[in-house]
Amino acid sequence: MGEPDERVTLRLDSLAFGGDAVGRDDGGRVVFVPGGAPGDLVEVRLTERRKAWARGEIERVLEPGRRAAAPCPLAAQCGGCPWMHVEVAAQLEAKDDIVERALARTEAKVEPILAAPEWLGYRRRARMTSRGGAVGFQVRRSHLVIDVERCVALDPRLDAAMQAARQALRHALGEGGTISGLVSVDGRVHLTVECGERSTPETLADAACDLVGHDRIVGIGVRSPEGNTLRFYGEPRLELDAAFFSSAAGFAQANAGQNDILRRMVVRWALPEGDTVPRVLELYAGDGNFTRDLVKRGRVLAVEGDPDAGARLVDNLRAASPRTPESPQRWSVRAEPSAQAVKRLVAAGEQFDVVVLDPPRTGAADVLDGLAALGPSRIVYVSCDPMTLARDVIRLETLGFRGSRAQPIEMMPHTSHVEVVCLLERA
Repeated sequence: MGEPDERVTLRLDSLAFGGDAVGRDDGGRVVFVPGGAPGDLVEVRLTERRKAWARGEIERVLEPGRRAAAPCPLAAQCGGCPWMHVEVAAQLEAKDDIVERALARTEAKVEPILAAPEWLGYRRRARMTSRGGAVGFQVRRSHLVIDVERCVALDPRLDAAMQAARQALRHALGEGGTISGLVSVDGRVHLTVECGERSTPETLADAACDLVGHDRIVGIGVRSPEGNTLRFYGEPRLELDAAFFSSAAGFAQANAGQNDILRRMVVRWALPEGDTVPRVLELYAGDGNFTRDLVKRGRVLAVEGDPDAGARLVDNLRAASPRTPESPQRWSVRAEPSAQAVKRLVAAGEQFDVVVLDPPRTGAADVLDGLAALGPSRIVYVSCDPMTLARDVIRLETLGFRGSRAQPIEMMPHTSHVEVVCLLERA
């Protein structure tokens, strides 16, 4: 342990999952430093100390490393784009390294990351928070919120709508209230607003209803602090792209172009050309981002536990694969949590050729043991967290599957987030 104002000088050599730069002090202790870049020589004031690691803040950059001029004046404060000051090539190398390290104990071969063509104006969804009189994004490693009057990472059409909403709703959101936005390919915007402390859904609804029809806003959902949607103004959902509906209250990949690549890869790995019509189990199906493609080649059972997402999933599948006298329905939906569905399917002796899963950041530990009993020859696992992906792949390899390949995809430039598709095959 050192003095409270202990300072160290160190060379930063990498970027870590979570956003910090990493270096080692003279004693070999790992030091995590927000706002650093690979190659920086920095003087750091330590703010947290442990035996094996420490955390600190940059006092001075003595020699700049792989830095770039950030195109946003708030980049040093805002937690939305913690790597905006780092060269694009260095960001990609860091994500490759993060995935390689995470999957090193598996058999999966990691392919080079697929870079995003756009590094600004790419985000089609966002969420702003109201706190302390500000409406914007959180400061790094803090509950404080910084006012954001323009965000260069957002699709400009979404940014314009979010700015209109934050101005109109600033005094109605309450402490901790949120504005979530989603923009379609043709520029229409859907919002969901949720009130915080010292506000009510009624107060927020009175302020929100007038936004519909302005700044390309086609619909607004007003939610209670418990997350229940109480009322809609305008359209209750958004046609995100052709015949596919979503909502600002649900989940959609942040990068539309990279999501198209992700969709094609999932279908190609799950259902290779030449397969007969296989039986597919999709877990954590959401609104049907992958289901709409899988149903064109296979017979799909899609599982989604959120009632609102499940309703959109059914509507999206009806559009993607309508039942006709000549074409019987090739899909069904189970509206229950994935872990519960897997237990029931195993108990019923069901069998599937392929399993596709896209779990939340926490991973899929509660379904893995049941997957082997369902008999798939292939599992396609989509993950937004390489660490929980690695944990789950290691478990699946003990259950008789072999990690075959993994493909990182740059979904969110200027952040440490990376999407990974992993293919596992029965050993």
